[in-house]
Amino acid sequence: KESIIAAGIQIFCNAPKQEMLKKAEAYMDKITAICPKVDLFVLPEEFYQLRYYAFKGEEFGEEPHGAYEAFLSRCAKKYHANIVGGSYAVKENGKIKNRCLVVNREGTVVGQYDKIHLCDAFGVKESDRVIPGNQLGLFTLDIGKVGVWICYDTRFPEIARNLAYQGADILCVPTAFYRPNFDQWELLVKTAAVSNVLPVIAVNQYGTLPN
Repeated sequence: KESIIAAGIQIFCNAPKQEMLKKAEAYMDKITAICPKVDLFVLPEEFYQLRYYAFKGEEFGEEPHGAYEAFLSRCAKKYHANIVGGSYAVKENGKIKNRCLVVNREGTVVGQYDKIHLCDAFGVKESDRVIPGNQLGLFTLDIGKVGVWICYDTRFPEIARNLAYQGADILCVPTAFYRPNFDQWELLVKTAAVSNVLPVIAVNQYGTLPN
């Protein structure tokens, strides 16, 4: 297969939602100024809005087809690049899912992946506010078949194995995997790449969670 150019945007959610979108776009601007022909951007989990806190006037989560989706679509067209859109909290029928949108170069959402394994560990209980998905994320783009999972899913190797079995060419992992467990995340990601003989684009947040 032909080689592709992929870029991971690693930023920490420390500002209101619209400010975080501006930050992400500024990084994409910087990258394309150096490398104009990026084929794939990958954003981190929950960089748009963390479930741990909300800024003044913000409610956790938003309806489908809102500002976040419009941002990804616009950027995909602007940079003529595919985007694995990290994840955001989406409201459906009064419930929240941790969702990754995958967008092609034309700005069309080709599919979505809702995080299956919620993080109820290390003092975190994601299931208090979020419900799990139940479908694997495998999406066809012009660069090939892209498999997606989110953060804590990495601890369950059957996801990567099934995506590889179904023909994934690339695996993408949007993450908010904070210290002190960062070393575990790095090991798990490398294991997924080696055991499935596939490139894994793993994109993390960074920083310290609020107390």
